[in-house]
Amino acid sequence: MSFAIDTIGTLVGAIFDTPLSFIAAWAGGIVDDIIGILIDFQTAIPFLVMA
Repeated sequence: MSFAIDTIGTLVGAIFDTPLSFIAAWAGGIVDDIIGILIDFQTAIPFLVMA
């Protein structure tokens, strides 16, 4: 069970954070700052707390 939860959390991070990182790198500036903060927030909260 623990392995499945870890795997799902990792996949959610990879699926959402990778495209956002590409957008942030392309846009730069304030968009980069906002997306960086959102990604930091998403990775700081454990997956179980969000469920």
